[in-house]
Amino acid sequence: MADKISWSKKDEIIWNNVVMMAATRGWNDAELARQSKTLPQTILKIKRHTRGIGRVMQKRFSAAFGLKDEGELLTVAIPPETSSPHAPPVDAATVRDLFEMQKTITRLEGMIIDMGKEIGDIKTRMIDAAISGEIHRLGIIGGKGR
Repeated sequence: MADKISWSKKDEIIWNNVVMMAATRGWNDAELARQSKTLPQTILKIKRHTRGIGRVMQKRFSAAFGLKDEGELLTVAIPPETSSPHAPPVDAATVRDLFEMQKTITRLEGMIIDMGKEIGDIKTRMIDAAISGEIHRLGIIGGKGR
């Protein structure tokens, strides 16, 4: 896994606001990426704190949520209710639980990515071994062959 970068308080505030605004709109990471005109991998890197939120990303997030100024992401007030008029108010415990679930999801996504890389490495080694064995069996290198 990549080393974590320096994650600033500004990044934390912006990301928390982005997560909450995306959740109130029912956006998953793919939709957030689409609305922000960026790659899903970029969103994952920001979630994992392996990429900071620079000025360009801050502008893209602002545009995605219809904010007039990207500075608003530092002061955005999350509404107490979701966009649905029939939804119950969101309390602090629910928000805290949502952030904890998001952290768990991010950690699991990272583990899945790491496992995928390991599986790819194992497949490559198996293919290399199979090719090497076939070369030796046929007597192309260091063997008698059939």
